[in-house]
Amino acid sequence: MIRPTRRAVLLFAVSVPIAALVVSAARGMWYVSLYYPIIVAALFLADALAALWPARVEISVTFPRQIFLGSRGAAKVEVIISDYERPVRFEAILDATGELAVPKIMSVVDSGRCAVLLPIIPLRRGSIVVERPAIKSQVQN
Repeated sequence: MIRPTRRAVLLFAVSVPIAALVVSAARGMWYVSLYYPIIVAALFLADALAALWPARVEISVTFPRQIFLGSRGAAKVEVIISDYERPVRFEAILDATGELAVPKIMSVVDSGRCAVLLPIIPLRRGSIVVERPAIKSQVQN
């Protein structure tokens, strides 16, 4: 699902009173308010083009082959961003089933290349199945 960014919502919220002011200040220029949807669409398009596209992000995850009871392991999540200058905040957590300690959310802010180690601490013998790491990103202003 495509969601508008905060910047797009803010641009829309600011542009509504401006269009109303133009109509109320100069009644003869009411036709200018007809350009309002075009201007808002252009602002949304500019905001979408400035956003971090999923094609620019490459994520690789490596897991330890074995972790013995009482010891700690870690999954390494590496995020590589290409052609994007603004810093991005990534949050990662393991989506795992099995008896393991409560996973922690790890957060990192970087642009370019960053890696984070997610701790894996087994509590009982058996298998721990990691479906995937859940990763959320937010561009920093």
